[in-house]
Amino acid sequence: MVDIEGVPDVNGVNGPAHDMARRWFRCFARQPAASLRLVCFPHAGGAASFFFPWAKPFSPSVEVWAIRYPGREDRPAEEPLAGIEAMAGEIAHALTVLADRPIVLFGHSMGALVAFETARHRDRLAGGAPVTRLIASSSPAPISTGLARTRGTDDASLRRDLRQGGGTSDAVLDHPELLEIVLETLRADYRRLNGYRPLPGATTGAPITVIGGSDDPTVDDGDLAAWQAHTTSTFDRHIFTGGHFHLADTLPAIVALVTRELAS
Repeated sequence: MVDIEGVPDVNGVNGPAHDMARRWFRCFARQPAASLRLVCFPHAGGAASFFFPWAKPFSPSVEVWAIRYPGREDRPAEEPLAGIEAMAGEIAHALTVLADRPIVLFGHSMGALVAFETARHRDRLAGGAPVTRLIASSSPAPISTGLARTRGTDDASLRRDLRQGGGTSDAVLDHPELLEIVLETLRADYRRLNGYRPLPGATTGAPITVIGGSDDPTVDDGDLAAWQAHTTSTFDRHIFTGGHFHLADTLPAIVALVTRELAS
């Protein structure tokens, strides 16, 4: 495992951007010969470790990185940033350190929205390669009605969503201390989602690929299709068997799809 100390010093980039990258990124398996970097954004209540299983299935040509949101895992003491746009702005600047190679962003659920705003920031920034593709998983598009709904942040609503979503183990749900930590993290992320107000007509120049679960009770096909309005480039959509957290059961198929998309 490569921890935050493994963030490379790319093209002589150092100083604030490099320090920021050390806070935001984690790579679980470095691939020195990689031709591109896949940067993964966790879901609401999630953390970088969610993508640990992704470190080995990809070929050595793909180096997988995960975003480390503040206020969780090994950034517990850091005050979480207020909103999705604020996080995306910092991440976009930090990506300069990794931008000596093409960058593809993969975001699951809330992570898709953070990744989208990050791509938009990168479109406007100088320094290294722009984002070459955005892959949005199990998330309503910014303009969809599914995103506009208000998410309950009381304990009862959060517990219900955790149990219905299927992304949290029973060991955590049945452990009072662990559950309390998860509830506070999810509550903060729901407040970010409730406060997210994308600009009308917001787009990225990166192609967008959208994936979703066939049995997802929170994101329907219309929510996914609406992502097409957010790119000025190409768009495609793929549905896999499963619910909101279909990634856990369909990782080989996801790896195959991502590999095809990265080669296109």
